Amino acid sequence: NKLHFLADIAWVVVALRFAIHPAVGIHEPRLGLLVWAAVVGWTVLAVAMRLYSPHTPRRLSDHLMLRLLAVVGVTFGLVTIGWLTQGGPLFEPKVFGVLSFCMGAITRALFSRPIASIAPPLDDVLIVGTGPLAVEAYESFVHGPPEDRRRVIGFLRLDGWPPHGKSLVG
Repeated sequence: NKLHFLADIAWVVVALRFAIHPAVGIHEPRLGLLVWAAVVGWTVLAVAMRLYSPHTPRRLSDHLMLRLLAVVGVTFGLVTIGWLTQGGPLFEPKVFGVLSFCMGAITRALFSRPIASIAPPLDDVLIVGTGPLAVEAYESFVHGPPEDRRRVIGFLRLDGWPPHGKSLVG
C-alpha cells in the first residue's frame, strides 16, 4: 500500500507537470503551491479512503472508483486554488484528470498482483474447529487472492470434537 501511495503521488505530480499551460513559466511561484496542494490533497483523500473500511476486500472496479473520486477531489481543489490565487487555473484540468487517473490505474493494474504475491501475509489465522467449515476456511485462506493473504498457523480442536481425517497443515 505504501508503494502504491508513493507511485500515486509521483503520477499526480507528473500529470500536473504535463497539464501546466505552456505559457506558464517553470519558475512561476504559484506552481509550488499547486504541487504542494496536489500532494496534500491526494494524501488526505488517500488516508480518508483507506480509513473507510480498510479490511474490506476490494475488486479492481472498487479501486478504480476510489481513484476516480480522488482525482476529481484533487482536480476540484486545484481549480479552486487557481481561481482564488489569480483568477483561473494554471493548468488544464481535463488533461490533469485524465493523466493522473490513467497512469495510476495502469500502474495498479500491472503491478498490484505481483507486489501482493511477494508481500508477507497480513495476518496469522488460528482456525477454531476441524470440521467441513474449518476445511473450507483453510482452503479459502490458502488459495484465496494474493491481496487477501493470510497464514494459517493451526487448528484448535476442543475436547469432544472429532479430529479431521486428513492433515490440513503441513
